[in-house]
Amino acid sequence: MTVKEYIAANEFEWWHNKLSHAAVRKLILKNTGLRIGREKGVFKQFVVVNMSVYGHWKRKPTSTSRILSCDQWDKLRTVVEKLKPQIEGQGIAIAFDIIRTKISTNVFLLRGLPKRMHYWNN
Repeated sequence: MTVKEYIAANEFEWWHNKLSHAAVRKLILKNTGLRIGREKGVFKQFVVVNMSVYGHWKRKPTSTSRILSCDQWDKLRTVVEKLKPQIEGQGIAIAFDIIRTKISTNVFLLRGLPKRMHYWNN
């Protein structure tokens, strides 16, 4: 397995599990033999060149709302529809993380969506 294949196969899991830069560097070294320097900016440059999820997908804060306005519900429904290919078949925790890359929400609000929009596995 090449370094690119290893990264492509694992970077989503690293992002979802919120692994630190040091932990990711250690995993890459252990499994591929590629050493990534600790100097400032070296890892970030490596991420820009080699990764598409880790370091690029930023989570919005978790919402504390329990009630949304009609416009906010429409926005949430629109985001969930756009992200359907990424969240379909995933667990709700992973779907929640992916949806939070576009909009601040919480699991309570996601469960308040119509059943036809529950693209994740419960």
